[in-house]
Amino acid sequence: MLEQWYHWIRGHHAIELMTLMAGFMLLDGPRYAVARVIVLTIDVTGHAWRTLNGTLRTRFTHCPSLTVIVAGYNEGETIHGTLESLYGSYPRLELVVVDDGSTDNMSGVANKFAETHEDVTVLARPHRGGKSSAMNFGLNYSRGEIIVCVDADSSLGPNALWEIVQPFQDPRVGVVSASILPRNPWDNLVTWMQSYEYMHSIVVGREVARRLGVLAIASGAFAAIRREAMDRSGAWDVGPPEDFDLTLRVLRSGYRIEFTRFAQCFTDMPTTLWSLIKQRLRWEQGAVVRNYMRKHAGMFQFWKKNHSLSNAMVATEAFITQFACPIALFFYSIYLAFTFSNDLLNVSLTIYVLAALFELLQVCTLAYYSDNLRRDSLICAVFPLMPFYQIMMLGVRFVSNLQELFFRASFQDNYVPQHVREATWKW
Repeated sequence: MLEQWYHWIRGHHAIELMTLMAGFMLLDGPRYAVARVIVLTIDVTGHAWRTLNGTLRTRFTHCPSLTVIVAGYNEGETIHGTLESLYGSYPRLELVVVDDGSTDNMSGVANKFAETHEDVTVLARPHRGGKSSAMNFGLNYSRGEIIVCVDADSSLGPNALWEIVQPFQDPRVGVVSASILPRNPWDNLVTWMQSYEYMHSIVVGREVARRLGVLAIASGAFAAIRREAMDRSGAWDVGPPEDFDLTLRVLRSGYRIEFTRFAQCFTDMPTTLWSLIKQRLRWEQGAVVRNYMRKHAGMFQFWKKNHSLSNAMVATEAFITQFACPIALFFYSIYLAFTFSNDLLNVSLTIYVLAALFELLQVCTLAYYSDNLRRDSLICAVFPLMPFYQIMMLGVRFVSNLQELFFRASFQDNYVPQHVREATWKW
C-alpha cells in the first residue's frame, strides 16, 4: 500500500499536490504550527540572552487585593476541594461563594468551611439564575482591586493566584487569561485527546496569540479582571459564553488581554464523545456568530472613531479561523470527492501524513513550555490521532455556526435557566 501511495505521489504534478496542501492547511494544527515554531525560536533565544545577562524573570513583585468569586450550581461534592486550593494561597484574599439555587448541600459545605476560615462569604440564592447572574450577585459583595472567577468544580495549581496577578503591574492590562489543564487525562481516549488539545490550544496557543496581539479570550474556569476595567465595560452578560463576551468588552474599552501559562487551573474533561460534542456545540454557538458577527460587529469597523485596527485584526482572525475555515473545509471535501473520486484513499493518506508531521512539529514546541515533561510527553503520544480529532471538531464548529446563524441556538441552551433566556435580548 505504501509503495502504491509513493508512486501515486510521484505521478502527480506539483500544482496538484499544492492543491492538496491548501486544503490541509484548513486544519488547526498545521495552520498554527509555523507561528508556534517562530515564537518558540524567539523565546528560546530570549531566554538564553537573559540567562547570560542574569536578567531572568523576577516572580511575585505585585500584590493587589483579590476577590475570588466561586459561583456554582449543585457543586456540593467539589466545592470544599476548590476552597481548600484557594484559601491561604495569597495574602490579600477574600473568597465569595455563590450557591446559584442548588438543590444539593453546596451552600452547607461552603458555610461549614467559612465557619473555620476568615474572609469567606457564602451567598445562597433561592432560585437559579445562571452563571453570569450568580457572578454579578457575588460582585456586589466584593472589595478586591482584581476580580478572579473560578469554577466551583476546578482546583488551582501552586501559586496560581500569585501568577495571575503579575501582568496587572501594567495598567493597560484589563484581563489575564490562565492555563486550563486536564484533571482526568487518562480516563479514556476522549479525555486523552482533549488533554493534548488543551495543552496546545491554551498553554501554547494562547501564548502565541498573546505574542501576535490577537488574544481575545479568557476561560471562565479561571481568569482575572481588573475592577476598574469592569466598571468601564460592564460586568457579566447572559451567556454562553459570558466569559468571552466580557473579555471582548474589556478589549474594546481600550485594555489589553494578557496570558500567563504559569497560572494553572485543573478541571475535568467530558468523558464521552457525545458529552464532548454537546459541550463544544454550546461553546461554538456563542463565539463567532453571536459575538463577533452580531454583538461586537463594530470591532471590524476600524475606520470609525474610537475603533482600533488591532481590534479589527482580532475579529478578522477569529472570523477566518472559526467561521470561514470550517465552511471552506466542507466545500473542499466535496471538491476532493468529485475530483479524486478514484484516488480518495491516496488523497486521504497524503493529507493525514502532512497533518501528522505538523502535529509532531507542535509536540516539539511543547517541550520548551512544559512544566511537567514526563506527564506532557505521555499526553503527546496521542498526536497521530489528532488530525481525525481536528476534522471532527471542525465539523462540530461548522454545524454550531449554522445553528447559531439561522436559529440563534445559543439562546435555547439550558445552560441558562428558561426564565432568564426568555428575558434576554437576542443578539
